[in-house]
Amino acid sequence: FTSSDAGSSSYAWTPTTEYDGFSGKAALKVTPDDNKGTWKNQSETVGKAPRIDFAIRFVKEGTYFLVLRGMGPNPTPGNSDSVHIGLDGAVVVQRVRVLKRGPISWAAKLNKQVELTIPKPGIYTLNLWPREDGVVIDKIVISPNAENPISTDPAGPPESARAK
Repeated sequence: FTSSDAGSSSYAWTPTTEYDGFSGKAALKVTPDDNKGTWKNQSETVGKAPRIDFAIRFVKEGTYFLVLRGMGPNPTPGNSDSVHIGLDGAVVVQRVRVLKRGPISWAAKLNKQVELTIPKPGIYTLNLWPREDGVVIDKIVISPNAENPISTDPAGPPESARAK
């Protein structure tokens, strides 16, 4: 990630190797995982929930498709399993479920693929905010193709170069 911000909360995105199957040096988890941190909509999220940012260079305008790899470690359905996705500090997709209780695996938005509209080429900041504390994110894949952008490798494609 490029940067992070705790917002006005006492929660943070923290590197973790606690769960099997992460694809790099560590996954990121929103801690503490105390089932008290919930940010259900944009007014509860921006400036309040912890945020991680990724600088991404888009070489052309258009629609891009996003897939997340992660998990919701809390055994109670609806807890620690969702994030909000934003561009340049504004939420553009609310409640993207990060699939299921372990192991770390691939997921997409409930009933619909996550789409990002990029109006012109350039560097944009992709933002992730938790919907609930405890959510774990391992990898993000963004592709201009609507077909499944994940390779046959369960961990997916290698990490991209940093945008400059």
